[in-house]
Amino acid sequence: WNTKRVYSVILFENLPQLLLSVWFTLINDWTFIAGAQMTFSTISIITTIMAVILQKKIYFTQDFVYITMDIKGKAVTDNLKIVKRRIRKIKKFIAESVLGVNRESVDIEKPTTISHGVELRIHITYIHDKSQINPVAHYDGLLYEAIQEGELQNIIKDEWELSAVPNIENIDCSFQRSKQKKMMSMAAKTQKDIEGMKLRDTSVMKQRSMEMGETIDLNRNGSTQL
Repeated sequence: WNTKRVYSVILFENLPQLLLSVWFTLINDWTFIAGAQMTFSTISIITTIMAVILQKKIYFTQDFVYITMDIKGKAVTDNLKIVKRRIRKIKKFIAESVLGVNRESVDIEKPTTISHGVELRIHITYIHDKSQINPVAHYDGLLYEAIQEGELQNIIKDEWELSAVPNIENIDCSFQRSKQKKMMSMAAKTQKDIEGMKLRDTSVMKQRSMEMGETIDLNRNGSTQL
């Protein structure tokens, strides 16, 4: 969702500004204002694209914890326009007050409409350390505590301007390996399967050679007796 929003900003804001500045410069004399506008628009486009590329690289190489939860209630379905546009305060609360992680490590997708409410999908970048804490159990416990105390529901109610406190159901927390690790694991498994096939083929060939050798020896012995 964030990536699509960034592309929208580039396509409908930065790029049109750059094109208008170029067009203005072509039909008029060069001015400092037009030149500055072109420069800043170009820099903005380049830095935004680089940020998106870096974010994708991080997602490709980094493990993460994936959390889903259903936010239900009539107040939610009656206010979907705001619900689908506001997640900033919810993200800040979940990251800093509930999970105790950097806000930049948490990404919340645009809420998806479900029966009687919406579904929140949360990605938490996980950095391995020397502690033996299970991140799934740890985050799940912290979320459960925040929900039991009603803190998360109240934050959601305020952020989405709901007329009543929503219900939070079907919380699921799971650990997801990075795409890079999944690809490496698949490649290792494929290589292992290939080596296993080669060993089996070699074994079969040796067995056949031994059988053929025995057959030749039997034929020779029979010929000698005759």
